[in-house]
Amino acid sequence: MKRILLVDDDVEVLVDLRNQLTPLCPQWELSFAHNGLEALEALKSSRFDAILSDLAMRHMDGIELLKQVKTIAPGAVRIILSNVTEWNTGLQLIGVAHRYLPKPCQAWEIVETLNRAFALHDQLMEPRLRRLITQIPSLPSLPSLYMDLLSELRSERSSTTRVAEIISRDLGMSAKLLQLANSAFFGLSQQVTNSEEAVMFLGVATVQSLVLSMQIFSLFEKAKTTAFSFPDLWQHSWKTGLVARKIAESRHQPGLDPQECLTAGLLHDVGKLVLATSMRPRYEQVMVAAQQSGKPVWKAETEAFGSSHSEVGAYLLGLWGLPDSIVEAVAFHHQPRYSVAIGFDTLSVIHLANAMAPVKSPGRPERGSPLEPAYVAELQVSEDLAGWQNMASTLE
Repeated sequence: MKRILLVDDDVEVLVDLRNQLTPLCPQWELSFAHNGLEALEALKSSRFDAILSDLAMRHMDGIELLKQVKTIAPGAVRIILSNVTEWNTGLQLIGVAHRYLPKPCQAWEIVETLNRAFALHDQLMEPRLRRLITQIPSLPSLPSLYMDLLSELRSERSSTTRVAEIISRDLGMSAKLLQLANSAFFGLSQQVTNSEEAVMFLGVATVQSLVLSMQIFSLFEKAKTTAFSFPDLWQHSWKTGLVARKIAESRHQPGLDPQECLTAGLLHDVGKLVLATSMRPRYEQVMVAAQQSGKPVWKAETEAFGSSHSEVGAYLLGLWGLPDSIVEAVAFHHQPRYSVAIGFDTLSVIHLANAMAPVKSPGRPERGSPLEPAYVAELQVSEDLAGWQNMASTLE
């Protein structure tokens, strides 16, 4: 039985949630708290599988509450419900909440969100993955420059100038950002000459995603491996992110965030970096075996390690506190039907984009990751595939 704690200082909201959720999920045990302090007291005496909190509560808001919940009950799913939609709300939730739901929302949305969160967390606690993780000497921390950038973006006094100053501390990062900003991928109408212009023209959210992905690659690129080329993997990840964003933009679908799709695409293969650098000899053998047998890399990884780069990458991103929707897309991007997700979402976009952004490998031609035909059929997007593929082919 799953135990759920719902927190809101509006009594009518709690009553409404109880009346809607009880018949939908009679197997869940629902508890209620009218403020943050009451919720913390409940957590001291009972174990909960999930905490859903309103954002704008008096005395202690939802973000402050979930920060403390993260310490008291780190294994619980943390969800924020709010009718606030400002851009910096999402930034404040990184590392605090697993998911965000807009208010008002239907009871079935809460049920689906919780079921997906429970399924993802169960996947990341799977014994085979845990055994593999214990063989990795150390997992990297969230990059320091990105943490500084995130802290600045959360500030009420944040500005493009201050964001640019943080990026400029790392000359290599600043140069790479300018190179990307001036590439044909973005098609800007004028030359970008400094970090502040890059932030202004690309937007804070895009720069944030780029900085995170570039810093992650920089953590690993000094390691020597013959498993793959770091520049080629970066190019694949970069293209997957751009294709993902364009697919999301073309859908005009409520709840489907193009920026989130860009981030998930940029990070979807981070598990390969972890495995190739921390288990180099074995991973190089796995890559050779995959090339000789013609098997997809993720299948060869699973046969050798019990889990693939998808799960390893998702575990790392979950450890860093990235939103569950991104972690989920990374975890299941090769096997989307293993998720309990329903409908066209970030996971769907990454599965499609990954197939449309072929991976370069030494000694063999480019080839994309195969699509799952049954899954794609369920999405009912067959009429859109050719257009998306043509779009992807222009991003060279």
